[in-house]
Amino acid sequence: KPAAMRASELSGSMLLSAIVAGVLCLVMFVVGGHRLDGNVDAWIELTWLSVSCISGTWLVLTMGKFWEGNEGESIRRRFAMLVAGLGIGLISFVASQYLTLETLASADLARQVNSHDMPSGMYAADGSPLLPAYLAYFGGMMVLLPWWKQVDPLRRTRFSLMSTGWCVLWAWILNMFLPFPQPWGVLAAATISVAVQLSAPWLSGEQRTGFRHEFKRA
Repeated sequence: KPAAMRASELSGSMLLSAIVAGVLCLVMFVVGGHRLDGNVDAWIELTWLSVSCISGTWLVLTMGKFWEGNEGESIRRRFAMLVAGLGIGLISFVASQYLTLETLASADLARQVNSHDMPSGMYAADGSPLLPAYLAYFGGMMVLLPWWKQVDPLRRTRFSLMSTGWCVLWAWILNMFLPFPQPWGVLAAATISVAVQLSAPWLSGEQRTGFRHEFKRA
């Protein structure tokens, strides 16, 4: 595809993913029983989660578009996804500091951190995560799973519940070793997965067949 077409597709996907991620975050907050009417803390949490998820979807979509049409080496792509995860962690941490997010600390998280004997530089005394914890959690979230396959135009279906399920499962397992405020970590993984799949270009079976026929005639 020409570079202009790729850029146009990417910008459209990024816009759609931001809308999808924002709506999903709002729905999850409401379903989770959070009241947004006049609750400043809830709005701060929602804004922080939305920024974290949108940054994640944009990085996954950008890398997927860059790799589109190429096989590539899995190890190199995983390293690139690790870098993307570190970027998400950095953005999420900066957003939490800018919004003065104070509700991530909890007694349960503090006990979990203490039971794991985590390095003191990763968490504050109240258990709230510091920058290294953000980097470790989001970096670990992105490095293991093949996120780029969720935005491949030739994926079997536009949306795979199983792919999202694997992302959620891994985020939950990762929390056992790298404690992170929950359910936000798991919700971020689910939101990023759903948003990128629904916003990334996808070719149906009929479209692929049509392209094959056109290629043969050419």
